[in-house]
Amino acid sequence: AGQFGTDLVIMSTHGRGALSRTWLGSTADRLIRSLPMPVLLLRPRQGTAADTGTPPEIRHILIPLDGSPLAESILPHAGMFGRLTDATYTLVQAIEIFMPDYGYGPYVPSDFEIDSWQDEAQSYLERIATGLRAEGREVKTDVILGPAGMSILEYAHKHAADLIALETHGRTGVARLFLGSVADKIVRGAGVPVLLHRPPDKAAAM
Repeated sequence: AGQFGTDLVIMSTHGRGALSRTWLGSTADRLIRSLPMPVLLLRPRQGTAADTGTPPEIRHILIPLDGSPLAESILPHAGMFGRLTDATYTLVQAIEIFMPDYGYGPYVPSDFEIDSWQDEAQSYLERIATGLRAEGREVKTDVILGPAGMSILEYAHKHAADLIALETHGRTGVARLFLGSVADKIVRGAGVPVLLHRPPDKAAAM
């Protein structure tokens, strides 16, 4: 990929369940952790192989963001797909309401706090969307309440997303990818292609 200046790597996952360490496949797992270019993962339907020969129809791209510059790094790569198919974009941010239990019981925020978090997230998404709209793209924004991975999957299904695009932390060893948390859940559970990209400064061979 590096030798020939590849812009995108496309491959299928094994599509196995959460209990299998090789749910993604050792090759795909290593490539996501090391390649500097985006990787498009196609998950096979039950009992069939993923069709890498027929381009998926991509009309609606879902882009989860968390407010960090790292997460925003996926935007140019998602934009590449959108330009090819004249797709619309939806930027989403998930807010987990219930905080961890540190021995005193889980913290439950007030309605005022939740409204404040939602307003802040919506303002952030609109700021990002404004820049994309200035480039002529059709962009929607939405804030979801709930655990990020599951909430994003449910949103993608409910709103008929054709592609989910997100950045990874690209860590190795014990400190797994961002794929070890949110992206991990999304790749395992998504019924649509998932576009993953590792930050260039972390894209070094294992």
